[in-house]
Formats: sequence, C-alpha cells, structure tokens
Amino acid sequence: MDSSRSRNLTQIADLERSSENFECSGEPKNPNQDRIWKVLNQTLINIWSNLDNSSEALSTYFGSIMKTPMQFILFVVPQCHCCNIHFSKKADECLAFDTWLLGRMLCVLSKETLTGVHEAALKTQIQILNLLFVTYPPLYLNIMKYYLLCMQDLMEVEKGNISEFPLPLRHFIPKMETFRDLELDLKPSFLQLHSISGCQHLLAYIMKVLQKSATGLVGLHRDLQQQLWGSICLLLSGINYSLRAEAMLLAAALINAGGLPPSVDSQIGFWHELWYCVEITLTSLSTDSTGKEQQQELIEALKALLSTTVEHMHLVRPREREVLLTTVFNIMQSRLCSTMCGMQDSVSKFSRQVLENSTDWKLDKCSPQRLIDNFNEQSCHVMPGLKYLILHELQQHVPSVRNLYQTKHNGSCNYHVLLQPPTSPVCALDISPSWRQLWKHVLLASNKLNQDTIAAGCVLQQFQVCRSIVELSLELTAEIENMHVKQSSSSIIQFSYFGDNLPELAISVTSAVHHCRPSRCAEVANKVLTEALQLLGTVVSLPEAQVGVDIAEAMLSLPWLDPDDNCFGFKAEHIIFQIKDEYQPHLDSVIKQLCLSQLALISSKKHISWRQKIVEQCFGSPDLCASVTPVIPWLLYNFEHPVPSSQLMSLLSPIFQSPDSKVQLVLAKYLCAIVCSLSGNCVCVRSVVEGNVQRKLLCLLCHHENWLNSPFPYSGSLEGQLLCLTPFLQSKEVEVRRYVARALPTLAGHLSKFRHCCDLTSWMPLLLDEDREVRIEFAKHARWLVFDGCWIRDKEQVSKETGDEFIPLSQLDRHELSTSVPLLARFSDSLVVAARNVLKQHGDPRQESLVITVSNIGCIALDCVLLPSLLQLVTLAGHWRSAQAGLVKRCIRDIAHAHNVTPKDLFHRFKPELCKLLDGDIASINSLEPGTLNSLLQSILGGGCLPVPPWAHYHDDHDNDYDDTDYDDYDLENLFAHINYVTSCEASSYMIKHLIFFF
Repeated sequence: MDSSRSRNLTQIADLERSSENFECSGEPKNPNQDRIWKVLNQTLINIWSNLDNSSEALSTYFGSIMKTPMQFILFVVPQCHCCNIHFSKKADECLAFDTWLLGRMLCVLSKETLTGVHEAALKTQIQILNLLFVTYPPLYLNIMKYYLLCMQDLMEVEKGNISEFPLPLRHFIPKMETFRDLELDLKPSFLQLHSISGCQHLLAYIMKVLQKSATGLVGLHRDLQQQLWGSICLLLSGINYSLRAEAMLLAAALINAGGLPPSVDSQIGFWHELWYCVEITLTSLSTDSTGKEQQQELIEALKALLSTTVEHMHLVRPREREVLLTTVFNIMQSRLCSTMCGMQDSVSKFSRQVLENSTDWKLDKCSPQRLIDNFNEQSCHVMPGLKYLILHELQQHVPSVRNLYQTKHNGSCNYHVLLQPPTSPVCALDISPSWRQLWKHVLLASNKLNQDTIAAGCVLQQFQVCRSIVELSLELTAEIENMHVKQSSSSIIQFSYFGDNLPELAISVTSAVHHCRPSRCAEVANKVLTEALQLLGTVVSLPEAQVGVDIAEAMLSLPWLDPDDNCFGFKAEHIIFQIKDEYQPHLDSVIKQLCLSQLALISSKKHISWRQKIVEQCFGSPDLCASVTPVIPWLLYNFEHPVPSSQLMSLLSPIFQSPDSKVQLVLAKYLCAIVCSLSGNCVCVRSVVEGNVQRKLLCLLCHHENWLNSPFPYSGSLEGQLLCLTPFLQSKEVEVRRYVARALPTLAGHLSKFRHCCDLTSWMPLLLDEDREVRIEFAKHARWLVFDGCWIRDKEQVSKETGDEFIPLSQLDRHELSTSVPLLARFSDSLVVAARNVLKQHGDPRQESLVITVSNIGCIALDCVLLPSLLQLVTLAGHWRSAQAGLVKRCIRDIAHAHNVTPKDLFHRFKPELCKLLDGDIASINSLEPGTLNSLLQSILGGGCLPVPPWAHYHDDHDNDYDDTDYDDYDLENLFAHINYVTSCEASSYMIKHLIFFF
C-alpha cells in the first residue's frame, strides 16, 4: 500500500512539473497536453485500484489540479489550431478525456467512504466546467447533458419507480475507450448506488454542480430546460428537506442567470409546487422540535429564491405575472405564514414587488376575508395585499382616485378631474368593505385596552396590531398623494379617507399605558410605553389628524409635561399626569429621543408654541440638542410666517453656536431643510420605500425648473448666523464638510446677501480638501460664492431662449456686475494659488476639482468669465505635470456650448491673450526673454507662413508650401520642431500640443 501511495505521489509531482512548460501549440498533436492526459490517466487508474482507502491520494490529486496555473487547466480544452480536420479530432479526444475524468469524479461523490474528499471533488468539477463554458461552449453543453441524464435516473428513485439496488448509472461513457496514439485507459467506471440515501446524496451534489454552472444551463435546448424545471418541481413536492432546499437554490441560480421556466405552464407548476413545498414543510415541522436545523435550511433557501425573483422581476413577461400574483395570494392567504421565523421580511418584499409590477390589480382570486383573518402582528407580508386591495376598492368608488390610478399606469386621464380634490371628505369605511373589516380590529383592540384586567403581553400585541393598521392608512395616503400633481400649498393634498376614530384610539392607548404600571413589572411597562409612543406618533402623522388628538400629543410630550404649565387644558388629576408620576424614573434620554422623533411627525399646527418650548428645553443637553435638531425644520414649516426675529433666534442660535461635534454634524445635515422651511414655499412629501413611509420637506423654489426668487423675510436674522458656519468648513468630521458644501446652492439661492456675509477665503480650502466628494461638491457649487444665484439663472434662461452670444446688459445686470466682478477677481486669484499647489506634483488628484470649478465658472452666461476661465484651463491642460487633458477638452466644449459658440471661435477671439500666456510660460521654463515666441505663436496658430527647418523630415506626399493652409491642418511635427529648436524643451512642446489639440 505504501509503495502504491508513493507511486501515486510521484506521478502527481510529475503532473505538476508537466504544467510548467505547458503551451498552446499549432501542431496537430500537442505533446504537453498529451503528456498531462497520460499522467492524469495513469495516476487516477492507480488510485482506483484501492479507491476506498485513497482519500489522501485523491485529495492531493484534486489539489494539484486546483493549484496549478490557468494554462495547465487548459488541458480540458482542445489545443489545436492548424486546420479544421485536426481540430475536430482533438475536440473529440478532449470530449472523451473530460467525460472520463468528470465521470470518475462523480463516482468519488457517490462513495460514502470518501466523504472527506467530496468537497475537493465538487470544486474541481465546477472549475473544469466553468472553464469549458468560457472557452469551448459546445463541449460544455455535451458534458452537461450527462449530468442531466444522471439527474433524471436519480429522479426515478425519488418517484419510487426504481427500488432495486445496486443501481448503476451508465452515462459518463467516453466515445473512444482508448486513444490509439496514446496509451490511455478511458474505460468508464460505472456508478454503483446501494441505497436511497446514497441516491439522495449524489442528487444533492449534482444540483450543487448545476447551481455553480447555471449561467451555461440557459443555453441548453428547450426540452432539456423543461426537464430540468420539471425535476425541480418534483423535488419540491418530495419529502427530503435537504433536496427541497437544494432545488430552491438551483431555481434561484437559474433565475439569476436569466433562465425562467421556458413556458407559462412550467412557471405555474413551479410556483405552485414551491408554495406547496413550504406549506407542507412548515406543517410537518411546526410540531417537530428536532427539525429546527432542517427548517432553517429550507427557510434560508426560500429567502434566497424570493430575493432573486424580486431582483429579476423585469425578466417576467406581462402575461406571466398572473402566475406570480396567484403565488402571492396563496402566500398571503396561508395561515401558516405566521410560523415562518425570519421569513416575513422576504415574503413581504416579494409580495410588494409582484403587486407593484402588475399592470392591473387582479384581486378577484384573492379572498379579502382570508387576508383580514390572517392579519396580526407577525404577518406583515399581508400588508401589501391589503394595501392594493383597499386601493382597488377606492378606485372603483372614488372618481378622483380612479383617475389618479389611470394617470399612474396609463399616462392619460381627465386632467380637469385630476386637479380637483374631492368635493367632500370621503370615508373609507363607506366605500371599502376590506377597510371596514380591518378597522374592526382597531375597535376590538381599543375595547380590550380599556379593560383593567388586560395582561401586559396582550397590550403589546394589540398595540402592534393597531400600529400596523394605522401605518397602512398612512401608506395608502402616501400612495394617493404621490399620484397627484405637486401644488404649492402647505400640503400637497388633504384626504380624509382613513382617519376614523383616531381620538378614541389615542384615549384607549393612554388608558392601557396607565393600567400597565411600572410598579408591577418595570421591564414590561417600559416596552408598553415605547410601543404606545410609536403608535401615537403614527396616529398624529396622518394628514387628517388635525383635531381631537390632544391626548396623543400630550403623551408624546410626557417627559416635559407640567400640571402648572401645559397648553392642553388638562387638570392636575388627569390620567396623563398620573402616568407621568408613575413613569417618571423611566423617562430617560432614550424615551426623550423617541418622543422628539415622534413630535417631528405632527402635521397639525395646533400647540406649535408648546412644541417650540420643548425644543428649547432640550438645548441644555448636547445629546438631546443633536436629537432635537431634525425637529426644527418641521417646527419652522408649521409656523405662521413671518416669525418674529426673537422667536427665530431662540431656536437657531443654540444649534448654530454649539461647539459639540454631534450637533454640528446634525445641523450640517439639516441646514438646507432649515433654510428652505423658512422660505415658506415647502410642501410635505411622503414616499413609500419598501413599505416604509418616509417624510421630507420639498422646497418648490429649489426644485422649480426656473428657480424663481421669492421674498425671504429672514435674511437679516439668518445671515448673521451664517458666520457661525466658518468652523464647520474646517471641521475634522468629513461628513460635516460634505453637508456644508452641498448646502451652498441652497444658501445662495434663498439669501440674496449670502455672498457678502460669507468669507470667501474660508470656503476656498474645500477646493483642495483631502476628501474627493467634498472637493467635487464644492467645485460644482463654488460659483454661488461669486454670483447671485437667481440672477444667473435668469441670464442662462435668456441665453438659452435667444441663442445669442452677447446679451445686452440691463440696469440690474450692471448693478449685479459691479458687485460680482470684484468677487470674481478675488476668486480667480485664489484659483491661481490653488493651481500652483496642485501642479507641484504630477497627477495630483486635486487637479480634477480645480478643472471642474473653473469650468462651472466659465459656463455662466456672462462675457466677463470667458477669458479668465480659458486662460486657467489652458494652463492646467498644458502644464507638463497635468493629468486632466481629457477633462479640460470636455470642459472647453461645455463652455463654448454655454455661450452659443464653438471652441474655434473662442480661440480666435482670445488668440493674443492665449499666445501671450504660452509665451510667458515657455519663456519661464527655458529662461528666455519674454516675447521671444509671441509673434511666432500668433503666426503659427493664426494661419501664417511657417518656414521649414532644415532638420525636419517629411513624407514623400507632403507639400512644403503652408501659406494657404488653414490652422486646423497644420503639420504638428513642423510646429514642434520649431518650438524645440528655440526652446530645446519637451515641456514646451507638450503645452503647444495640448493647445492645438483642444482648439
């Protein structure tokens, strides 16, 4: 045995040495490839003589294949390129050898005594198959057929059609058992399977191979694909949990590769068997505590399959989406979904994606009653179906919603009806049977919460049910709002569809919190309070929650509530103050931050002064100050404008002047929202992202295509605070610098005197910031430090409409220029200093932001910016340390386009200045007298006569008379020869070359 092992290892070492000189040869026979075949064949034959005891030798054998270089792996691919006859012969030989080798590896996988090398055999097969797919697909497809045939035989065992063992698999049979020229023994070793478990193990390994080779399986013949998907469906209906999981992973791999079932019937069968598999598996495992590991394996496979389907939903053709809809309805109507630990999120995303990609809500196959019955805190996957079910009922009964639905999906509607809000409030309970049934859950929960004997666990459950329903109503509101045209009102549109009995719900929640006293169980009481605050925050965020929610707002103000000072009119013996006394020790910073985040969601303008007072009380703590800063834009949004200066400063001064890094970061993030909310031109926009409703303020001035200016009543008050932003520009936190750079256009757009109150020199370091994102953000917006934003927008609009290069200046233009030109001069000087710094090192990455800055200045529709911008760009492009030549070329084209001219027009207009610039730069490089090259450059670049130097070499077809040649057709070699003759410096030629290249 030892001698056999030694002989095997010697042959493997010889195999590895053979790989070192392996090369693709044009000979009809490749001796290196033939030698490798021979060594591989003899080594494996020797190992096969004592296969059950050869784990170590097999591990070394597979390892030698995996570790060798790529050219050695090419032994599996035909290596003959001299003629078709020899190549065809070599391809047949290669197919025979690969079939023999992969068949032997499959035999290893079938041996239960060789489990230690199964993983190595699997990886080696996958690598060989992937290489075949990339380099020679026909050979790959031929071999994959053998795997599929083996899979079909094993499926007969699963069906119960085969019960006799041992079972031979006779598919990996080489067409040539021996090579005549080579002494290779390619006799197949048929697999012998002795048990059902052995068949199942081998079937699992074959599916693993197919998973890793799924990309190539898409190219199989339609019939083979049909058989493959049929096998997957059959495995899903089997009883083996591992095979079900592998079948799901194989289906996910095929879908990821773009290979859906080839027919609608196949898809129907697949999705039906998929859900049947999940259902029967959960049924059998729900009472089996020993199957947790198998259950988790199946759940993870199902999650992978659903996630892959969501990502590739675009592959589903419209006529096949009904299949997915049916699957979604089966999922949502199943009573077993609540037992799927960890599955709710994946199922919910899958259901939502299918429903949102459907062109029509075909909900007739979905039982509303089953959806309602399955609704509980663990079945969030039901929510998408309920949402579309209720929307479907609304669009059937409410003309405005129906018109909005048609607008969203068809792009055509009656716009007169669209722009008219409902003439009277519409109650969803009157027109949506599903909503009426769902709201019964709220009433039932409300009644339970009012009972003194209710258990704390039941309270939490009822809170979660109510919160899910209220969040659903908020999501429905957002869906309807997003269909509407945005209007410049305090809110896009108000609906009264879903705000039924909200005040009563708030009272019930408060009562339940009072019953769950912390003295009984502090931990449970804290959970109850947290859930109650989140539920009440969702209630007050509904658009229709304008009246009757005082208790909800008072509960959210609980940490700061005082019987002697409250705006709600509650007496000292009110239940709210009893709750505060009981929970006072538990109202820590976490609860306070939760309350602040929920107070920001209040859409009502009532009690606005009380919320401001709470905000001001939080300024004393740095942590709470950072938490309360996001509330300020919403507070300002709900103010009646104009706000008194003293009231405004009491809100803004503490956060603008805070030295705390957390506060500075949050302020920088919400700076734009604060400024926009003060403009009085914001609307509240709700968007639904994966089932979560997100709210933000949309400024109609910043997002309007013309960016029209409007009176801003707080310039004097706010501009004084902007001086406090100076430390932000040098903040150590890169996020702070990023947010401030992004806020530049908002500040300049709303504040007419922003250019005067800001310090230009304090902003310029952002141009050379160490962070690229900071540099690029500042480069895109730096021009607002020099020019008034609204005035520039107007000038650009006029230039675009008229198409004129020069626009006559009005009195306003002259006034603005008198202010902007001095700032432009200072800004240009700063750019020159920055250019010197970035050109000290070749390829400095900061050159990019400098070029973008100059380009954005040059694109302004003003004549005064052209020459400084072009001179700076030419300097940046021509310097021998520059690495931004291509970017400068695009920027010059952009500048020319912005001024309605061509780059050539710009060059001829500023030719004297450009030549003077080049003369000075080249003279400084070569220690020449200024003016030495000026006349020569103007003659060359302007179309003058250039004498031919005696050392210049020309091709035979060149003409030496250049007097009548246009500047674009000049011989660059002749030009560079003259420059080098005068300067003897390659850097000078580099500069001229780029100038010619750009113009």
